[in-house]
Amino acid sequence: MSVQPSFVERISQMNATFEVPTNKHPTDMGWNRIKKFHNVLKEEVGELLDAANLSGPSDLVAYADCLGDIIVYVFSEAERWGIP
Repeated sequence: MSVQPSFVERISQMNATFEVPTNKHPTDMGWNRIKKFHNVLKEEVGELLDAANLSGPSDLVAYADCLGDIIVYVFSEAERWGIP
């Protein structure tokens, strides 16, 4: 039986595959990186609000997609900053 990589290990593999620069120790990536991170999160939260579709039934698949994207992005960003 093979051991599956952990979620964090899979994030590291994804970052390596897409050549996302990462740090092994906590590193201040600066204001411009914070702005880019904020913009991506703002877009994802906007998609979550769109999925809420106040005029009709909730789209739980869209919620799950947005929330999953946010979780993966936050973990990936933490690795970029060297935050375990």
